[in-house]
Amino acid sequence: MLRLFETRTAFTESLRLSRLRQSVLAVAAVTLAGYLLIFALLYLRRHDLGDFILISKTAITQSQASAIIKFDPSYSYLEGGYDGQFFYFMALDPAKGYLYCDTPLRYIHILYPMLARLLALGNPGWVPLTLILVNLAGVTLGTGALAAWCKQHQLSPWLALIYAFYVGQVMGFSRDLSDVVSYGLVALAIYLFDRKPQNLFLAGLVFGLAGLARQTCVIFGGLYLIQLFLEQNRKAERGAVLRAGLIFGLLALGPALIWQAIVLAWLNVSATGAAGGLLRWPYSGLVALFPFTSDVLQVIQVVLVPATICLVVAIWTIWQDKANRWRVEIWALLIHAVLFAILLHPSSLVELFAAARISSGVVLAAILCLPYTKNRIWFWLCAGLWLAPTLSFVLGPMLELWKKRFGATTKA
Repeated sequence: MLRLFETRTAFTESLRLSRLRQSVLAVAAVTLAGYLLIFALLYLRRHDLGDFILISKTAITQSQASAIIKFDPSYSYLEGGYDGQFFYFMALDPAKGYLYCDTPLRYIHILYPMLARLLALGNPGWVPLTLILVNLAGVTLGTGALAAWCKQHQLSPWLALIYAFYVGQVMGFSRDLSDVVSYGLVALAIYLFDRKPQNLFLAGLVFGLAGLARQTCVIFGGLYLIQLFLEQNRKAERGAVLRAGLIFGLLALGPALIWQAIVLAWLNVSATGAAGGLLRWPYSGLVALFPFTSDVLQVIQVVLVPATICLVVAIWTIWQDKANRWRVEIWALLIHAVLFAILLHPSSLVELFAAARISSGVVLAAILCLPYTKNRIWFWLCAGLWLAPTLSFVLGPMLELWKKRFGATTKA
C-alpha cells in the first residue's frame, strides 16, 4: 500500500513538473518577477523614478515653450542624459515636446510615450511611473507570446527567457526606452500570424503598432507580408489572396510610413538619419575604433560575435537547406545580424548599452530560427554571450546592497 502511494505521488509530481515545463504563464510570471527584482534593485540605488529617465540639464532648459516641461532646481540633473528623456518630454507635452528633443525625428517613435501618457491619465507626475509600467507590461506580454510560439513549434517555452533577459532588453527597461515595447509587440504579432487565418488582420495591426514604437520593426512586418504571399494555397482565388495581402500590408506597414510622413511634414524636417547610421562595408565601424577600449571589447563579445555566428548560420541554411532556405525566420536573422550589428556605425559600437539594445531583433530572430536549424549548439553559445552581462548587471547591485547592510553590521 505504501509503495502504491509512493508511486502515485511520484507520478503526480512528474505530471506537475511536466506541466510546469510547458507552462507559458509560468514563463511570463518568471519574466515579471525578474523585472520587478531588477526594478527594485535599481530603485534602491537611484531612489527616484525620475532617475530611470536620465534627464540632462541641457535638454530640459533648451526651451521654455512648454508650460508642463519645467526645470526643477531641486533635482540633480545629469550632464549628458539619455534617450529616455525624449520619450518623457513627448509624454508630458506631445504638442511641444519636440522642442526639447535633440531631433524632431524622435517623434517617429510615438507609441511608447503615448501609452505612458494614456496610462497616466494626463497627470504629469505619474509619467515617470507609467513609462516603467508600460515597459514592464511590454516585456511580460512579449515574452509570454514568444513562449507560446515556442510551445506551438515543439520547443521549450522557457527559451523565451533568453529574449526576456537579453542585456539589450534589460538596459532598455532600465532607461525608459521604446525597444522593450516594440519588440514585445513584434513577438505578439508573430504568434498571432502563425495562428492565422483567424488572427491574420489582428497580427497586421500589432505589427503596425510595433512600427509606431520603433520604425525598424517594419522589417519584421514586411518579411511576414512576403511570407503571406509565398505560402498561400495555389488553389485559392488570386483576388482573395491579393485582398488579404493588401489589408495585412496596410495594417503592418501603413501606420509607421504614414506617421513618419506626418512627422516630416508637421515638423518640417528631413528624413536623413531617421534609419540610424549604417556603414557600407562589414565591420568597418569596428575597424574605425581600433585600438579597442574595454567597452568596445565588451561590445565585440556580447553583440558582434553572436551576430556573426547568427549570420553564418543563416547563410549556411540558405545555401545548404533547400527545405528551409526561404523561411522568413532565416531571412529575418540574416537581415537583423547585418543591419543591426555588422554594419553599425562606430558611434553605436563605443558602448554596450547602445549596441545591445539596437541588436535586440537579432536575439528574437535567432529564437524564431530554432525549429529550422538542425544543430543548436550555435544558439546556446550565443545565448551565453547574450545573458552574461545581465548577470553582472543584476548581481552588481545585489552585492553592493549586501555589503552596505552586512558590512555595516559587521563593523558595529
